[in-house]
Formats: sequence, structure tokens, C-alpha cells
Amino acid sequence: MNSSQLQAYCNTLKSDKKIFEKRVKELRSIQNSIYDSVSGHPTKVTGSTNDTRLSVRIGLGGISSLSALDSSLSRFEQKRVDADSDISNVLNNIANEITRCNNKMSSLDTEIATTNNAIRAAKAAEARAREEAEARARAEAEARAKAAAEAKAALNS
Repeated sequence: MNSSQLQAYCNTLKSDKKIFEKRVKELRSIQNSIYDSVSGHPTKVTGSTNDTRLSVRIGLGGISSLSALDSSLSRFEQKRVDADSDISNVLNNIANEITRCNNKMSSLDTEIATTNNAIRAAKAAEARAREEAEARARAEAEARAKAAAEAKAALNS
């Protein structure tokens, strides 16, 4: 490939990398949105449940079925976000996709660096080839001029 073709290929690689960078940014935004939307929810539900349980104990103290009611209310206590299997699966899938994208970007970085080295090498080879062609053209022009001068001298003698 010549340097122009290599440069076009390198530009394609850079464009691909930007697509992955955008995807990672979007995935992180989704990940943060999930955390933001559900992070306070368990605390609020658990706080309300605990307040209700305390009110029931105070208001209904001494009733034998109180412990069954208290036990029933304790089921409504919420766990952390990552304890919910559906949310945890979504967050794991997002994290896996971010990792995949980061790996692909790393691979693209390596390929871009390799291609940039090839571009430099191709440009150097192209410059050498131009210099050699120019030297050949000068040598041919000098040879033609010398032959013309010799022919002219032969005609004049």
C-alpha cells in the first residue's frame, strides 16, 4: 500500500475508535442513570418500613400477634441495588460491554500506531523512489545532452 492508502486506512481506524469511545460514554451514562435512579430507593423503603414497624410496636405493644406482623413488615426491607438480580444482570452486561469496547479501542490504538509507522516508512520509500527517479532523469538528460553535443561536434568536424 502507498502512503495515501495507508492514511485512508488509518483514518478509518480512528473513526472506528471514535464510535467505540462514543459507545463507552453512552454505556457509562446508562450505568450512572441506573445507579442514580435506584440508589436512594432501598434506603427510603427500608426507612419507611422501619418507621412503620416502630409505630406498630409502640401502638400495639403487648399483642401476641405483633411478632408475626413485625416479621411480615421486615420482608419489605430493601437490599442494595446490586442485590436485585435483574438490575445486577443489566449492570454486569453493561460492564462487560464497556470492557469489550475498551479492549477493542486498545486493539485499534495498537493498529493505528502500527499503521502510522507504516505510513512513515511508505513516505520515506516514496521519497527515495522520487529521488532515484529524478537522479535517473537527470542522468538520462545529461546523457542525451552529451550525445547531442558529440553528434554536433561530429557534424562540425
